[in-house]
Amino acid sequence: MSVEVKKEIELEIAHVLFLDIVGYSKLSVNEQHARVEELNEVVRLSEQFRKAEAAGRLLKIPPATAWRWSFYKSPEEPAQCAVEISRALKGNVRLQVRMGIHSGPISGMVDVNERTNVAGAGINMAQWVMDCGDAGHILLSHHVAEDLAEYERWPTVSARYRCIRRKTRSACKRHEPLLG
Repeated sequence: MSVEVKKEIELEIAHVLFLDIVGYSKLSVNEQHARVEELNEVVRLSEQFRKAEAAGRLLKIPPATAWRWSFYKSPEEPAQCAVEISRALKGNVRLQVRMGIHSGPISGMVDVNERTNVAGAGINMAQWVMDCGDAGHILLSHHVAEDLAEYERWPTVSARYRCIRRKTRSACKRHEPLLG
């Protein structure tokens, strides 16, 4: 007789940055490894990434085909990190990325390899927002754009850029990126 153990799922709000390398699947294995190493180096040099990591307020999920980071302080953290990564990659034609940012609920879990992972609407929406972008784009969910507009450093986010707010892929191409 098996005993069923039910755990209560604990949700928390995270500010998620989802990033992928455009055209990754079309690269040779050697090129994929080179791009991953190059991108990892750029990410590790991001001041915002290092700050959040040092404070213990960053969950890094290793890439399969996309990188994702869950920040826990404010939506400004993934936005600033994305801007820093974008600036570092400016002019790099070999390494083109797209990024999506959303704040929403996530839940910690352990994956099949017994590593920390997360799931939830916050992750799913950040990926969907990223999927709407093209090379060089940083896209924000409407929710994140509204939140960032409250910070003095980001006063023109809502005024200058339309952001992702619909859940249909056909509509998302009409929106403009934060950068790109």
